Amino acid sequence: MTNILENHLPLRDKIYHIIRKAILERELEPGRRLTEMEISKKYGISRTPIREAFRKLESEGFLTILPRKGAIITDLNEQTVLEFYQIKGALEALAGRLAVENFKHSDIKELEELNNKLKNIAKEENTTLENFNKIHNQFHRKFILLSNNKLLIEILDNLTKRYLRFRLMVEHTNFIDEVVKQHEEIIDAFKNKNIRLISDSIKKNAELGAQLIKKYYINKEQ
Repeated sequence: MTNILENHLPLRDKIYHIIRKAILERELEPGRRLTEMEISKKYGISRTPIREAFRKLESEGFLTILPRKGAIITDLNEQTVLEFYQIKGALEALAGRLAVENFKHSDIKELEELNNKLKNIAKEENTTLENFNKIHNQFHRKFILLSNNKLLIEILDNLTKRYLRFRLMVEHTNFIDEVVKQHEEIIDAFKNKNIRLISDSIKKNAELGAQLIKKYYINKEQ
């Protein structure tokens, strides 16, 4: 794992980033057990910041904490990915249907601008998934917020946070062009206030996410 003394973040954040990076780079494999004692001895620090880092990693789907046994690197399988994107697609489609009557011309323009940013990111030689995810999340959050359903917004926020790991798994950005095209379908559906097309295009976008994780992560592990 990376040297913990490289930056000036609080200890809990350093531990969080170190473990997260090791999981994403497969230095720590699914099923591997981690203990507070192991990390404490490795870096010569107290167990409190380690415990805090473990909790955050668990909330994002990286770890599963077992009482009195430490933490396990969460195993991911095709069924887990499928279930997440089915739920995400259904809930976002609901948000889209609720949002349609709240959309103004300026909101459509904002979606178009965000999608153009994604299109430009795809053309950059040194683009990263971090850059893509930031804009992609803004695009989806735009119509989710316009649903004006506080409970739905909260559920989607928690769901996305819990499975943040999925967004960080795909190893390259060759798929961005396809995402941009799907977003154009979503924008057109909102322009035309076509509720059925809004729902179908949002679900289709979620299905693409499941396909990418399966292609670039799960099948690679097998």
